[in-house]
Amino acid sequence: MEGTAVARSDSAFESIDLAKAIPQGTADHVGRDMRIRQHVLGIIQAAYERFGFSPFETPALENVEVFRGRYGEGEENMFHLSDRHQHHLVLPYDSTASLARVMATHPELPKPYRGYNISRSFRDESGGGLHRELVQCSADVVGSSYLGDDAQFVVMAFSVLRRLGFEDFTIRINHRRIYRDMAEIHGIRDRDQIIAIERAIDHFDQGKGGIEGVKKELAGHHIGEELISDLLQVLELSGGPHYVLQQLENLVYWQTKGIGFKALDELREIIEALPRDVLNKTEIDLSLVRDLDYYTGFVIEAHVEGASVASVLRGGRYDDLIASFGVETPAVGMAFYFELILEAMAELGILDNLDVSRRRIFLCSAEKRGSHKIQVMSQALRRSSFEVVAIHEPLDNRFKRLKMAMAEECAFIVCLDGMISIKPLPDYGESSFLKVLQEALENNAFGDGKRSAVVIERETDEREKKEVARLGQPVYDFDPEQIRIW
Repeated sequence: MEGTAVARSDSAFESIDLAKAIPQGTADHVGRDMRIRQHVLGIIQAAYERFGFSPFETPALENVEVFRGRYGEGEENMFHLSDRHQHHLVLPYDSTASLARVMATHPELPKPYRGYNISRSFRDESGGGLHRELVQCSADVVGSSYLGDDAQFVVMAFSVLRRLGFEDFTIRINHRRIYRDMAEIHGIRDRDQIIAIERAIDHFDQGKGGIEGVKKELAGHHIGEELISDLLQVLELSGGPHYVLQQLENLVYWQTKGIGFKALDELREIIEALPRDVLNKTEIDLSLVRDLDYYTGFVIEAHVEGASVASVLRGGRYDDLIASFGVETPAVGMAFYFELILEAMAELGILDNLDVSRRRIFLCSAEKRGSHKIQVMSQALRRSSFEVVAIHEPLDNRFKRLKMAMAEECAFIVCLDGMISIKPLPDYGESSFLKVLQEALENNAFGDGKRSAVVIERETDEREKKEVARLGQPVYDFDPEQIRIW
């Protein structure tokens, strides 16, 4: 796909003309690649609007204090900046901490506040990874502790993934407090030890060392053997959501008479709120805890089967984060990882048949003094909500017109050459356009008191395509199924 970033070694990077290069982990996006990005973003944004969320925006620069101490191991990957006044700034790691700051500094916002944000985040990954600059599409509910809002994010994840064309995917959920509750029952209340337990579990989820690796890591943090044994038994549970809940109850809930296991009840309430079709795509994964320290309860991720990318969305409940800014209020949110979604769609062939063409009108004149007519006609068409590519260079070569119109993704060529010639391009016939144009002409669109003849030409045939090809390569054939070079 056009615009995909390619990682480079340091030695290769040194030989590049930096005036023409882009930083590692970033990418340019042009042509069809950009149309695809707009299309996918439109699907996600439309879903957020359907679910009742409103847009918000935060700065591309934040004070380091907004993020410091809130991202765990992720903080080492943040970009740090300094301005001329020696203020310590960072590029946002994501939008969650920024939203927490907004909520703390704008008490006039209604509660619960349902907001979504589509913005760039930055990660200084080691080795100049492919995604140091990435787009996150986040949505959050601030000011609600009702678990129906948690369940709504599972439903929304299901809805968006389906609309994007994914058929085989799994939405993984868990409750982060399960392991904290188990630690407290065994007498561990030290925050650092609890975080060490959560990170060890998260390392298992990331495939770092398996069960033995988790056991060794926990022992290194002076976690008792009995708790390690209980943790590993829980970690290995798998199956359908209701089955896992039952096994979890049998393993730890009744043994402790339910003391401190509010997390299990909350997880069950979320599961019971899900529609059947969503539940069929959902599983409880007890290895999922997320590596961000601010999560306090429900957590969510989604994986697409058949794609090599990591999870395409992540999120969870963060009831204490906004309190760290001085205002206590619960919150839950989720973000789609845009670049990973595009990679998954590309791997599964979804992008190959995606129609992102615009069906514009290519307006030109064969007359040397045809600019006035072009301006009048294009204004009339744009008032009727048509997209018009107006060419002011005289074009008396019909093959050159055809080539340029195809390159501009146009559905019709309208040429003003004494008569008005309308030429539909392949598979782009739209009678509504012809009607609007005819009405404009009948109303004397050019204001010159003359009536103009209208000629409807046939669609482009193979002979004309070959003639266009002789004008130079590449020539783009924009059909409804895909764009190809021929």
